[in-house]
Amino acid sequence: MKKFYSLATALLLVAGTFTSCTKDLDEVGPMSASTEQAAKAGTVNANQKVDGGLMLSISTATPTVGENVTITASFRENVTAGTLRIEQLQPDNTWAIVKTSSLSSTVKSISHDFTSNVVGSYTFRGFYTPTGGANFMQAQTAGSTVTFISNCTGANLTANLVYATPVAGGMTEYKVAFTLTSCTAYSNVKLQGGISATISGDVVAMSADQVPGAVKYNTRNAVVNWAGLNLTEGYSNTFYVTFRMADSNKVNPIGNWTAKAGDMLIAEATL
Repeated sequence: MKKFYSLATALLLVAGTFTSCTKDLDEVGPMSASTEQAAKAGTVNANQKVDGGLMLSISTATPTVGENVTITASFRENVTAGTLRIEQLQPDNTWAIVKTSSLSSTVKSISHDFTSNVVGSYTFRGFYTPTGGANFMQAQTAGSTVTFISNCTGANLTANLVYATPVAGGMTEYKVAFTLTSCTAYSNVKLQGGISATISGDVVAMSADQVPGAVKYNTRNAVVNWAGLNLTEGYSNTFYVTFRMADSNKVNPIGNWTAKAGDMLIAEATL
C-alpha cells in the first residue's frame, strides 16, 4: 500500500506540471495577437495624409500705387510632390489662378509679383493638390489682402492754356484751366488769382461742375476766386477762366494762383 501511494502521488505531480505548462502557453497566445494588432495600427498611421503646413506670405500688405508686391506660397514641412498654385479673388467671388507649379526636391515654393496703378484691395490665397505618392493632404490658405494706397499727400494745383484764338480788333481770346486735386481733406478752401495786363471786356470764370467764380475788376485787371471749396481725399476739379487781351501786350497775363485753407497755403501755380 505504501508503494502504491507513492506512485499515485508521482503521477499527480507530473500531471500538475503539464497543466501549468499548458496555462503558460495560453498566456503567450493573446500577447502575440496584441503585438500583431499594434503592428497593423503602425502601418495605417504611416499611410495617412498629413498637414504640410501651407503658408501664404505678402512682402507688403499696404503698398503705394505702382509699388511691386511679392506673394509667396510655401510649406512648413518638406513637401516635394504635388501641385502648388496662387489664386486671386475676382469681382464675381471666384478664384483665378495667377501662378502654378509642380513641386519637386528643388521646387518647394512659388512666388507671384503683383502691382496696381489704382487705389484698391486685392485678395490672394495658396492652394495645394497632392499627386502620386505624396503623403500630404490637400490644403488651402485663408485669403490674404493687399491694399494699395495713394502715393500722394496734400493738394496740387496746375495751370494750362486751353487755347489762344485771335479775334477782331487786334485781340486774342485766352482760355486757361486751373486743375486742383487733393489727397487730403480740406474744408473752406479758396482758389484765387489775377488776370492782368490790360484785359479787354469781361472775364468769364466757370468751373467744370458749372460753379461760377467771383470776378472783381480793378481798372483793366481782375481778381477771380472760388471760395468755400470742400476738398476730400481724391478730390479733383478744373476751373476755367476766359478773357481777351490786346495782341500788343506781350506780357503773361496770368499771375500766381493760390489755394488756401484759411491762412494755410496748400497749393499754388502760374501759367
